[in-house]
Amino acid sequence: MAGGILLAAASGPTVLSAAFTVAGEACFGAGMSLYGVGYATLCQLRTADEVRGRVIGTSRFLTSALVPLAAVLGGVLGVLFGVRIAMIVGAAGMAVGLVAVLRRSVLHARQ
Repeated sequence: MAGGILLAAASGPTVLSAAFTVAGEACFGAGMSLYGVGYATLCQLRTADEVRGRVIGTSRFLTSALVPLAAVLGGVLGVLFGVRIAMIVGAAGMAVGLVAVLRRSVLHARQ
């Protein structure tokens, strides 16, 4: 989420814009690493051994299959409203996802 906000805020002089872009991409890189580890751990903890491969494979397929759809939607938003608005909408979508995860108490899944 912070990466999306930083990328959407990148403007102004070249050095400032580059700093925001680098910081935003660094946030995305760190966030994706944390997501990947947490996702795999949660799947391993909450899924029975006999179906774990199918559950993880299916969920990763569905997650990956949504990437082209999101790219098309982001492109359409960028053409219609501008790239900055499309990036703000993307950051808002990430925030909604974070709130949904935190509300479901996934962080306390190991009860």
